Amino acid sequence: MQIAGTQELLAAAPVKTNGTNGHADGHEQVGPVLPRKDPAPVSTRRVLISGFAETTRDVANRQPKEVEIWALNRCYTFLKRWDRWYEVHEPELYTGQSGLREPDYLETLRKTKGPVYMLNPWAELPQARQYPYKEICTRFRDYFTNSIAYMLAHAAYEHVTGNPIGELLICGVDMSAYSEYSEQRPCVEYWMGVVDGLGIKLTIPAASPLLKAAVTYGHRNRSVLWGQAKERLEHHKTRQRELEAQVNCAVGILGDADQLFKAVENGASALDWVKARRKEVLGLKDQITAELNAEIGAMREAQHWLTVVNAPQSVQQKPEAAKIAR
Repeated sequence: MQIAGTQELLAAAPVKTNGTNGHADGHEQVGPVLPRKDPAPVSTRRVLISGFAETTRDVANRQPKEVEIWALNRCYTFLKRWDRWYEVHEPELYTGQSGLREPDYLETLRKTKGPVYMLNPWAELPQARQYPYKEICTRFRDYFTNSIAYMLAHAAYEHVTGNPIGELLICGVDMSAYSEYSEQRPCVEYWMGVVDGLGIKLTIPAASPLLKAAVTYGHRNRSVLWGQAKERLEHHKTRQRELEAQVNCAVGILGDADQLFKAVENGASALDWVKARRKEVLGLKDQITAELNAEIGAMREAQHWLTVVNAPQSVQQKPEAAKIAR
């Protein structure tokens, strides 16, 4: 997809067009002519913006060291490294007063070696940097409904102010939850369009719903949708196998605990220990079983979705029926 940059559109002079370059019916129209996009600055700089959607977030951990990783929120729970952090929320949120951040979140920010870009820089954080909000709004526009949008806008701003980017990768960003889809996804896709219009190579995993439609208007080709659905199903199947293995492990430990319970039934101290251990393992089993059932539920939803849109499944591709774990 190639589009003109925002400033190019604004700078384009209105001209009158005739039937050859205007409407197909020969009527005249007045409006800006979209100029050809100038070649992007030569740059080998590669940046990856990571969210924490499980379907594609592992892509970040497979990147070579030369790829910059920009992270946010709970990404520290799975990322092996990151080069900069974004915390654009109000202080009462990131300092834990609202209860929406883990107790170790601030300690994680303190240990971050790279800059931490914030709308409200925290005085106790030496790495805190002021996010260039005013500058970005002046250069582009004031349209932000989520943190990822701030990160995309910053990438676009750096690209046009002397630190060009050759490729921007997006992973762990689905924007498929109800609130995200209706309120946040349009903003993210707007800024992705800005990035694309600046000539930056935009790389999005096939499993991500971003910049994808179930049907291209005027066409009936659903191959993109089917490819996306297949990747997401494979992710859930892999996760299902992992969780089933953990359930079996927990069941084995539970069996051992039951045997020990019987063996030391007459020893009070040992008995108390075994009871506590058994309760702990039971809780682990219930937790993993709940996660397993959630993954199976997601698979069933994906299977239903494919059926609704009549995706072209072959006998070999047809998903197997998922059974709820007990």
